[in-house]
Amino acid sequence: MEMAVIYGAITLHHDYVGSVDFIKSLGNDLMFPPINTSDFGLGDYNNYHHEGVLMYNYTWDNMVISYAQTIGAAVFDEEDFKLFILKMEHVLRNIDFVKAIFHFQSAESLETANLFWEKREHRSYRKPEDLEKHCLVETDEWNFGFGNRSLKGYLDEPADKIWHSFKNHPYPPRFPEQSVRAFFGRMNALIDKYGAAEIPIGNEFESELPGITTRQIVSYLLFKKIITPADTNENSRIFKVIKPELLNIESLYL
Repeated sequence: MEMAVIYGAITLHHDYVGSVDFIKSLGNDLMFPPINTSDFGLGDYNNYHHEGVLMYNYTWDNMVISYAQTIGAAVFDEEDFKLFILKMEHVLRNIDFVKAIFHFQSAESLETANLFWEKREHRSYRKPEDLEKHCLVETDEWNFGFGNRSLKGYLDEPADKIWHSFKNHPYPPRFPEQSVRAFFGRMNALIDKYGAAEIPIGNEFESELPGITTRQIVSYLLFKKIITPADTNENSRIFKVIKPELLNIESLYL
């Protein structure tokens, strides 16, 4: 199986302890593409003060979380690439981040990809013309962009190449709405039948939905801890529903 490497950094604002606690709560992600607690270098909180030689002193907070993992090159496939973004955005949504940048590099080819986020209240780019110039998409939560960038968001690639990436990978990423509604309809019917304790998600599901779509929705729900395996068998396809109130399309991406 071909391998890829993902590495990056997340700068934090103030809540280092709360951010680290959330990352520690991730544990081991058992479904591809995984994002595990062990992928993050949590470091420590330090405050540095530098006495300037002339007239300026400098104080800055060293709150940077690093990220690195090796992963199957299938992460470059459109659907798994989309799922990685959705999972990482769940992490960013729950920590006190300022900027985040990730680089994907295939170990066997020249294939690469880059992701960048800056939180809305800490963004460097606000004006429509600046967003256009730096190839960023604005949402209610953050600015997002593809392309080789600095941690501040400065772009080092031609704009037409970045907009081509957006064409290939529409943002924000979403599962097919019809499939999601069918999935949740089936889940809620099974809850009515079995209760929330043990929900089988197997061949019966995949006869109604594409297998890859079912796998990815399950992976995302597991990552968000909306569902959890009903036993310790890693290959189990029976799940407990922890947060049934979130089994709807309106709450899926929050």
